[in-house]
Amino acid sequence: MIFKSTTGESRKPKLLSGGNVVTLCFKTRVDAKKKTVGFFIEERFPCVNPNNKNKKNQGNPDKSKTVTPPFKPIMNHILQIIEKYYPAGTEAHYIITKHSELVKNKVTQVANLHPELGIDLPFAQEAAMLHDIGIFRCHAPRIHCHGNHHYIEHGYLGADLLREEGLPRHALVAERHTGVGLSLELILKTALPLPHRDMQPVSIEEQVICYADKFYSKTHLHDEFPLERVRSSIRRFGDAEEAKFNDWHQLFG
Repeated sequence: MIFKSTTGESRKPKLLSGGNVVTLCFKTRVDAKKKTVGFFIEERFPCVNPNNKNKKNQGNPDKSKTVTPPFKPIMNHILQIIEKYYPAGTEAHYIITKHSELVKNKVTQVANLHPELGIDLPFAQEAAMLHDIGIFRCHAPRIHCHGNHHYIEHGYLGADLLREEGLPRHALVAERHTGVGLSLELILKTALPLPHRDMQPVSIEEQVICYADKFYSKTHLHDEFPLERVRSSIRRFGDAEEAKFNDWHQLFG
């Protein structure tokens, strides 16, 4: 079975270690204004190997013994990846970890408030900590980053790093969190210095991290922006972008 996202991206079920299958499923919910909102979640199911010669009890499996293995890598490894590019004790390390922790905490709050969304919280917490991993390659001296790239490039630059680290799912979060997501049409129309591909969040985890990130700034580390300030900052990019954020707020708020 293949699932197609709203951006035309196809997702096939994939087999994970431990014999589980993960699929991308499209679901809907009705918000407070009786508007139907669509979103994607990833669901995991136990997979029975038909070639397994030991067929005892396969007809009546003991569900109490079906254990989904913990998602890897664990958070300690995530922090090690951050320190690989941002040495501990530096201003840049403090800024990226503090900002990312705020985003992670807001994602956790949303997941706990809306269990019906089926957010993969361990993964979302990991990805929230890594979503800005590419900023050191950009020229942003206010946050102690002295690279050669434009700041708007940090998403795909971070995604490239995470793919090299063997984290392709985390990489998609990094690539798709800028603004409320960047469409290929927008990238071409405005001649942004970005690869020519769609960079809009698709999965529920990608969307909630992108949403949570809008409430925080790396130059105002201890402040959570009020909702109207967030809306105002997004409104200047266009009506479609503001409408997307408002849909997210109905879903996650």
